[in-house]
Amino acid sequence: MAVKTSKVCPFGYIKKIFCSLFIVVALSACDERDINLPPSEVVVTVKGSLDMRLLDDTITFEWTPSVDPEGRSVTYSLQILDTEIVAGITALSYSISANDFSPGNTYTGLVIARDESGKESRSDFDFTTNRPAHFAISTKYDGYTAKQFVWNRATLPDTTKVWYDIYINGVLFKTQKDTSLVIRQREIPGRSAMLQIVAKSSNPFTAYADKQLHFWPELVVSAAQMGMRIYNISDKSVNVFLTRSLSFIQYQNFLLAPHQLYIDGVQQFSTYCGSAGPRQYPQIVGLAPNTTYTARYQFSYPDSFNPEYEQISKHVYVEKTFTTSATPITSQFDQIDVTNVTATSAALSWRIQVEEESCYVPVGSAFYIYLNGVHWSTLPHTATGVVLENLNLNT
Repeated sequence: MAVKTSKVCPFGYIKKIFCSLFIVVALSACDERDINLPPSEVVVTVKGSLDMRLLDDTITFEWTPSVDPEGRSVTYSLQILDTEIVAGITALSYSISANDFSPGNTYTGLVIARDESGKESRSDFDFTTNRPAHFAISTKYDGYTAKQFVWNRATLPDTTKVWYDIYINGVLFKTQKDTSLVIRQREIPGRSAMLQIVAKSSNPFTAYADKQLHFWPELVVSAAQMGMRIYNISDKSVNVFLTRSLSFIQYQNFLLAPHQLYIDGVQQFSTYCGSAGPRQYPQIVGLAPNTTYTARYQFSYPDSFNPEYEQISKHVYVEKTFTTSATPITSQFDQIDVTNVTATSAALSWRIQVEEESCYVPVGSAFYIYLNGVHWSTLPHTATGVVLENLNLNT
């Protein structure tokens, strides 16, 4: 019996094997095109002064470039303490003001590298801010419109040369080596400010001190708050009654503010609010008879209330005119009393007529005592009586 055998073409097998290999290679190529890897991580470096009290300093965060395996472009985001600081930048660094951090604290952060397809890598970092040395500011002079501050010399390591940067509300005011500072109200914005003193040296170490400044509100006195009355006008003298109506704050601020009385531009009287009470009664002498004068009552505002710093800057005043009499006033006596009379003595007293709350005999004048037309004695203008002795009252 014959056995049949089938003939198979070797080419057919080769064709099937080739097609199978082609499909596998094609599928492998498709898989490679679909793979998208995230960009590489970066290395973060923190630079800048970590002494957080330096108002003009910044902290800079730098990182190495991130490489995307597929060659896509990469952007960066910066987070600190889970708060996004900046996002979508291409720069390899970002700076933040040192004032955004507190001294002596540790902070953690992330730099996120993200490609165009949204794939990202995260690189964490941390840094600790220094706690700079502190020194105290004390107030040597606390004026209403000027203040003087002093402080102990800051001790910084490895240095003997120290200078101080003075800041007002975060703006550099001046740089000096002295440990004393005078600030006038006109040199700062508004009536209050934050003073900060930063001690520096040639090394990286610093020290700081700060203090809140407060100045009194600006004071204004109007002429309506000042009064002047002129009375007891004689041929050569006059009395002036001065008043002022000040609020408590104004009065406290003007305790050392001078107020003056002028007659035709010549100062006759000057004193301070605190030393004389609310009213003054100057007596002006040496005037000419039958002459018209101008009296001026004036407040003079100093720029500050310490003579070392102050300069007169403001004035407010009231003016009045008066005319002296043509002839002398022969009598202003309200009463003359003679008491304790003996054969050889007697007490003589008198009282001047009071027109206002107070009345003065002009400075420089005198009382002349006459007995039977004969001059007996001369007494100063302050006298209110005298004891006459060695008399012969039988005469």
